[in-house]
Amino acid sequence: MKKSFTLLSLLVVIVMMISACSTAATPAPAEPAAPAATTAPAAATEAPAAPTEAAMSEGSIAVLLPDSASSARWEADDRRFFEEAFKAAGVDYTIVNAEGDA
Repeated sequence: MKKSFTLLSLLVVIVMMISACSTAATPAPAEPAAPAATTAPAAATEAPAAPTEAAMSEGSIAVLLPDSASSARWEADDRRFFEEAFKAAGVDYTIVNAEGDA
């Protein structure tokens, strides 16, 4: 019984390896594809509206830094870069260090 189970397990593993290494067969299309349209769609004449200042100031961003023990860069570099980017964007933000508890 044990020998049969081992042989069957080995056979299953070999079949899985062979099927994983084979290329996927792509079936040929039954009908030829329709020709592409020859005219380009009309371009939009208006640029999308920029978000209003009120919409940009809604909400806030929170950043959770992993810890200060594994790498000093979290506090020395990343916090500074995040603060600069958020201040430049004019958004409210909170940056917290998880100290490995996240």
